[in-house]
Amino acid sequence: MIVVANAGPLIALARIGCLDLLQTLYGQLRIPPAVWEEVLASGSGQPEAVTIGALPWIHVVEVHNVTAVQLMRDRLDAGESEAIVLALELNADLLLIDEARGRRVAEARGLNKTGTLGTLVMAKRRGLVPLVTPLLDQLRGVGFYVSGELHQTVRALDLPAILGGAPVVTQPLGIIRPLLPPLAAISIRPFHFAPLAVQYR
Repeated sequence: MIVVANAGPLIALARIGCLDLLQTLYGQLRIPPAVWEEVLASGSGQPEAVTIGALPWIHVVEVHNVTAVQLMRDRLDAGESEAIVLALELNADLLLIDEARGRRVAEARGLNKTGTLGTLVMAKRRGLVPLVTPLLDQLRGVGFYVSGELHQTVRALDLPAILGGAPVVTQPLGIIRPLLPPLAAISIRPFHFAPLAVQYR
């Protein structure tokens, strides 16, 4: 399985101590140089940047189609642009990306995508985490915007486990009926690092 990641899901999951879920669910991750620089350079001194930089299952892969990257730069940042082009070049099975504009561009180019929250929901379905709602609350606490509607939807997914009623459901990536839309459609609004502070957008 070939999975390409943008910076957002890496940073978010590192911030709440769930980075290992990516390796468990997806194995090896490929990231382009711009994502590597965003995580390490922009996040210099941040503990999650140190953590991500030390992981042997995250591999930096060069992007060859520089022209395609440049054409996307009028709408997307460097990391998003390179991640999408790299996913296309590698014929990736999945692109991990949170930014709404980047997700729309990826979808328009036929890429399968999911993000931070989709990964957490998938982990719940595989029995890797007992509940998603507490993790969602942690994400909110580190600066990610999650709509009230989406929060309630995820809480509904957790309800059987909270009540102690239903076993964990394990099934292929797809639609959680009737509680959730396809995992690819679940997105949250991320932040970006600055050297001395977190910037929100």
